[in-house]
Amino acid sequence: MKHLCVALCVGLAAAIPIPITAAAPSPFALVMIDDASAAKYGGFPVDRAVTAQAINKLAAAGVRGVVLKFFYDAPSNTASDVALASAMSKTKVILQARIDDSEAKPNRLPDRFALTVPAGPVAVSGVSAWLPLPVLSNRAHRVGFVDITSPDRVPAFERLGDHSYPSLTVAAISLALGDPALNIEPGKHLQLGGKTISLDAKSQIKLSANAFRGAHDTAYFSFADVVEGKTSLSALSGTVVVIGYHGNQMPTIRTNAGAIKLHLAFWLGLNDVWKQIQ
Repeated sequence: MKHLCVALCVGLAAAIPIPITAAAPSPFALVMIDDASAAKYGGFPVDRAVTAQAINKLAAAGVRGVVLKFFYDAPSNTASDVALASAMSKTKVILQARIDDSEAKPNRLPDRFALTVPAGPVAVSGVSAWLPLPVLSNRAHRVGFVDITSPDRVPAFERLGDHSYPSLTVAAISLALGDPALNIEPGKHLQLGGKTISLDAKSQIKLSANAFRGAHDTAYFSFADVVEGKTSLSALSGTVVVIGYHGNQMPTIRTNAGAIKLHLAFWLGLNDVWKQIQ
């Protein structure tokens, strides 16, 4: 279950692809591995070579980048890992990580992923973590951390040892904005270019009261349809695409709108923070 994001690591309606402009203005698009998609590829987790095929299709469609809501800290078969790494060279891909001090032999993150953050309060910190394989992190655009302390809070950053790293939400929004300068004043605010959002006393972003409402009306692109070219991807050009899992094996998180599967909760929180930072 490790690779199902079993911690509170926020990351439906029928798989109906909709243009990104059909919903509230957002630079993000959602692709889900639902049970039907997983069944086509031998169950979940799907082979990384298949995920590579999806990234190749999205890159060809002109997406701004891809956020992968999966942990790739352990190797699969070499050919699949190489295929995924190769696909990551075709568009900007953000990988996820999480703090886990019980991890005895963590992978190493490239120094370029670390942020310069002044000393100050932080909600999540540790000395070890689930970190992507070097063959993948070396090709990644960025790595974002996914730990949370409460369903209605998103850490702006986390600390691993002596280094600070953005949350996956902040990393995705930064990419959507074209990666402007990122400045964090712990316990006060976060600035991305000319946009600012307030942080609580533990350097977290508080989600809106209605962030999770309407969760079960969320539409998404079917992962299998993307891989097999069964849906037009023209509407995704210029967007940041989140690829997640929404099958029966996905744990839920309790929110003020009821139980919501983790990757869907991440998606809803991401869009809520995007609206706040505008």
